[in-house]
Amino acid sequence: MGIIPAGGEQRLRVRPQGESGVRLVFDAGTQHVDSGSQGYFEAGGGYRITATIGTNLSVSVSEELRKQ
Repeated sequence: MGIIPAGGEQRLRVRPQGESGVRLVFDAGTQHVDSGSQGYFEAGGGYRITATIGTNLSVSVSEELRKQ
């Protein structure tokens, strides 16, 4: 995804083949962060996943199944 500045956002469309989650791995300065697998979505589509990185580098993931 490249470099995302503080306060920035990046959108990405994925098409999983089955049940999936989100895992963020990134470097911030000298710190290496690995969120582990979070969230849940399926291959059928219609999910909106939001991953947020806090100022303390914590990662939170939420998912919403949207009507198609």
